[in-house]
Amino acid sequence: MTRKQFLNQIGIMGGTSLLAPTLLLQSCKYEPKVRLELSELDIPFLEEVAHTIFPGTDEIPSRESSDIGSYLLLTYRDCMEPEEQAVFLSGINTLDKHCGEEFNQVFTQLSSLEKLSIVADLQEEAIAFGENQKDATKKIPHWFDLMKNITLTGYFTSKAGMTKVREYNPVPGRYEGCTPYKEGQKIWS
Repeated sequence: MTRKQFLNQIGIMGGTSLLAPTLLLQSCKYEPKVRLELSELDIPFLEEVAHTIFPGTDEIPSRESSDIGSYLLLTYRDCMEPEEQAVFLSGINTLDKHCGEEFNQVFTQLSSLEKLSIVADLQEEAIAFGENQKDATKKIPHWFDLMKNITLTGYFTSKAGMTKVREYNPVPGRYEGCTPYKEGQKIWS
């Protein structure tokens, strides 16, 4: 081996050792999805956002109603107007893009504090968006308001919401317009 060949090989090895970490780091960058439509693959993402909006407590379990993502998808497909679907989908894409730019991760992989911070920011954004539309004749909903409303409706109409949060009486008796209410009593479902 000549001196020239030796230096050439060392240069190649040195260049490779410098380029390899850069290539590895570039391959670890999270690329957010651009959704044209929501599908069953988005259910875990939707569930995680919903459980961050309504995490539940010891008395009010949120995770028990684990099919909230399926409920969100069903409501998106079957109950939303096309304009609302476009707003909702755009919001989901924006959230995913924000998580990619800010944290280089998908929402489901963020820490609880990061998720809560994002949801708090979205709440403030939705409030400001609503305030700007006070005088508008045709109000466009903010996607986060849609997400919150569907999440809460889905939870409180689920088995856990109906039986653990509310007083559940599967066979109603006669109608009583005025019934005494005791302090701390759950509402009736």
